Amino acid sequence: MKKNIVAIGIMCTLVVALGLGFYILREEDTPPALLGPAQIIHLFEYDRPPVSVWLEIPGWEYTLLRLDYDPDRGLVSNSTILEFEGLPLDTGRINAVLSASRSLSYLELVGDNLADLEAFGLAQPRGVVRLDFEEHGQRTILIGDVAPGNIGVYIQLDESSAVYLTPIHGLENFLRSPLDYFNLEITPFVWPPESESMTLGGQVRERAGEILVVYAGEGNYRLVEPFAHEIDPWIGEFVLASPFGVIMQGVAMIHPTLEDLEMLGLYPAYSTVTVEGGEAGGFTLRASPSDEDGMVFLYREGVPVVYVVDNHTLEWLDIQFYQLMNQFVPAPQFRELSGMEINFAGGQTYAFDFEWQDNGVTAYYNGQLVNRQHFEFFLGSLISALLEPIVSQPDELGEPLVTYRFIHSAGGESTISFYQSEVPLRHYIRADGGMVFLTHSSYTNHQLREDIHRLIDMTGN
Repeated sequence: MKKNIVAIGIMCTLVVALGLGFYILREEDTPPALLGPAQIIHLFEYDRPPVSVWLEIPGWEYTLLRLDYDPDRGLVSNSTILEFEGLPLDTGRINAVLSASRSLSYLELVGDNLADLEAFGLAQPRGVVRLDFEEHGQRTILIGDVAPGNIGVYIQLDESSAVYLTPIHGLENFLRSPLDYFNLEITPFVWPPESESMTLGGQVRERAGEILVVYAGEGNYRLVEPFAHEIDPWIGEFVLASPFGVIMQGVAMIHPTLEDLEMLGLYPAYSTVTVEGGEAGGFTLRASPSDEDGMVFLYREGVPVVYVVDNHTLEWLDIQFYQLMNQFVPAPQFRELSGMEINFAGGQTYAFDFEWQDNGVTAYYNGQLVNRQHFEFFLGSLISALLEPIVSQPDELGEPLVTYRFIHSAGGESTISFYQSEVPLRHYIRADGGMVFLTHSSYTNHQLREDIHRLIDMTGN
C-alpha cells in the first residue's frame, strides 16, 4: 500500500515538473541565439590544382594526371589516368577531382604523437594519396577508418604524427577504383538511329548466316539477309535504336586476351551487332549470354575493355530474323493501284477496277459498283494475313491455288500467290517470286470463293 502511495507521489511530482517546464517554454519570448557557420580549418589550400594525384588503394595504384589547366577559371580542362591512357575515360570526372584536390579541411585535431594508430585505421591505412603541386611540392595523405557515427575520417598528413578528423565527402574521390572513371557510354547516342547498314550475327541466331538490315533513307530499313523483306515497324524501331547509346553497369576487365574473350563467351560471340556508316561512324559489339541476374559481358571491338551491361537495354541481343520482319503479307499500297485480279487454279478469274477518293475505295466488277464496306473488309482481310517462316524453302511449289494480281496506276504489277502445303490448315504464300512462307488456309479455301461471290452479288453503296 505504501509502495503505491510513493509511486503516485512520484508521478504527481513529475507531472508538476513537466507542466512547469512547458509553462516556462511558452513564456520564453526571446529565441535562442543562432550559431554561425562552423569554422573551416584548412590543412592546406592552394590556388592551383595539383599536377598529378597518385593513389594507392587495395588492388590498385594509379595516377590522375593533369594535362591542361585554365588559369582564368582555376580549373583543370583536360586530364587522364596515366596507367590507363588511351582507354575510354570520363575526363570531365577526372578534371573535377583534380580541381577539387587543391585544398583539404579538417574538423578537429584528434591528437599528436598517438601511440596506438591501429585504433584509427592508420597503422595500415585504407588509402595513400600523394599530391604533386608545381609550386609547393608533394603532400601525402594517409586515410584511416571512419569515425564512430560517420562524423568524419581519420587521416595523417605528410607522414606527421598528428591525427586529424576530416569530412568524409572530402576524401571520397581518393578511395575510388580507377574503373569508376571510365566513360559510362559505350556507344554514342544517335537519334534518329541512322546507318548505312546493321548486321546481326553470333551463335544465338537460329538461321545460318547473318541478318543484314540496310538503311534506305528517311528512317526506312529493309531486311536483306536471309531474305529481302520489310521490317516490323514496331519491333524494328526498338531493335535498330538499341545499339546506340549503350550504357555500362560496370567494367569487368581491361586489356582482355583472346583467351579471356573465349572464357567470357565473347569469342566466338553469343551475339554480335555491326553498325556501318551514319553519324556514329560504325562499330561492332560482341555480347555474351545473360547471367541469372540479366547481366551481359559486352566488348566493343577496338576498345580493350570488357563491360557489364543490363540485357534489358540490348534489344538486338537475341532477336531472330522472323521477329524482326514484318509479320503481315507484303501487299502493295492499295491507293497506288488501278485494279486487281483474283485468279484461281483452272483459269477462273475475277477482275476489279478501282477508283479512289478521300473517303475510301470504289470498286467495280464488270462495270457494276461493288458494295464499298464489304470490299474494304475483303481487302483488309488479305493484308492481315500472317506470315510464318519455314526452316527450309520447298523445292517445288506446283501450280498456285490462287493468285492476287495487282495492277499499279503508275505501270507494272505485283502478285501474291498461294500454294498447297503439307502442313495442316496452312498453305504456302509467296509475293513477287520472293521467299516462301506459310499462312492460314482460310485465305485460299472455299470461303474465299464465297466471299468473292458475295461481293459480286452485292452491288451499290
